[in-house]
Amino acid sequence: MANFHRVQSIDDKELRSVLHPNETSRFVLALVVTMPVVITALILTFVTFGGILLFLAFLVFSIWFTLLIMKAQLVANSVLVSEVSFPEVFNVYLDVKKILNYDGDVKIFIVEAGTINAFIAKFFNTKFIILNSGLVKGMIKNEDIIQMKWIIARFIGALKAKHLRLTL
Repeated sequence: MANFHRVQSIDDKELRSVLHPNETSRFVLALVVTMPVVITALILTFVTFGGILLFLAFLVFSIWFTLLIMKAQLVANSVLVSEVSFPEVFNVYLDVKKILNYDGDVKIFIVEAGTINAFIAKFFNTKFIILNSGLVKGMIKNEDIIQMKWIIARFIGALKAKHLRLTL
């Protein structure tokens, strides 16, 4: 059985004691800033007979489609790390996930030598790490595998801490 806790109500005085002292002024500031934006959006919607909404829908679709094409191009020009290809890197990835207790799925791609060493990307709900082939080649040796673990742990840790939660 689930353990349910009883919710107790608090009185108005106790509620006021836990509020931030500037909460009212922050609310007013947020209202003053957002109301003109909302009013302008409503006016534009009525004046253009919904045309602005169609434009925004087209813009969102275009960005989404462009990101999918960019991801497809990236995946086509790289090698996916798995237990078959680059098993050393894959084992490091599994170790890091276990140590950090991260349950999400993160793909790791290795690209041919370029201008970057490593980065993490998050497109909508897909998360993947890009590693440079020169970087991987230099770190697959047993004495350098700890550096590979640090690189992958840095990115997995950022995902666990939700550092990328406001990105697409």
